[in-house]
Amino acid sequence: MKISEVHLAELSGRTRATIRKRLADTPHEKGPHKARLYESKVALEILYRGNAESGETTSLPWEQRLLTKARREEIELNMAVIRKERIPLEDIAEINERAFSNIAGILKSRLGKLFDDETLQDCFAELRGIGERIRELGPPAEVN
Repeated sequence: MKISEVHLAELSGRTRATIRKRLADTPHEKGPHKARLYESKVALEILYRGNAESGETTSLPWEQRLLTKARREEIELNMAVIRKERIPLEDIAEINERAFSNIAGILKSRLGKLFDDETLQDCFAELRGIGERIRELGPPAEVN
């Protein structure tokens, strides 16, 4: 079905100038009174989804919707961090780095010496300590 720019403007609520600009590279036929007639399915798809050939893939309302969704997710993530339901990645990286540095120190101190059970237990204690330090940063224990 063929549709004119005037009808597209009425249906979409956009100006004729916007319609003409968005459909500039779209094939059309000449209609009565110099009207440009477009294939309705193609024209509406370009108006609402964008023109993939030109690199334009979304319309402004769609982009605003995606931005609103991203902002909502960011706010929810920040609230989870504030409520201590989620631990910031920097804190986890710091805990891991400290534990691995301590283990490296233990191993370097034993360089050229016998690696005994006590040294092994010290390394395991550092690794177990990672979980304890993370729990301290995590959500508070539920009280029933």
